[in-house]
Amino acid sequence: MADLHAINDAINKRAGRKLLPSILVSLLLLAIIFTTINTEPLLFFGFIWVVIMIGVREIAHAYRKGGIELPGYVLMIAATVLLVATWNGETEGLAVSAGLTIPILMFTLLLISQKDLLNDLPQLFLSHST
Repeated sequence: MADLHAINDAINKRAGRKLLPSILVSLLLLAIIFTTINTEPLLFFGFIWVVIMIGVREIAHAYRKGGIELPGYVLMIAATVLLVATWNGETEGLAVSAGLTIPILMFTLLLISQKDLLNDLPQLFLSHST
């Protein structure tokens, strides 16, 4: 039994979090996703929207910690537009909304702060290459 605890402690240390709660949360999320998508698709849409908004907030926070200021509300509006267009128009809706949202998002960021955007733009694209 001590070996099992030692193995679990080694896994937790390497992963940076406890393994069992992570597995339980993953199983709960899978159950919510499959239940809502099969029973009530609009509830699934709402759940996915909430998850995406949390992700957008986390990304904006991570960039802010790195010294790049991205307005969270603009990113959340863009993500919502993309999600709604994809939900209603499927692949074509995603293609059209991405083609419109990305330039509008860049233009909005340019209006908010020209100096910061021009300084941060190379970092935004190069930060994902490492």
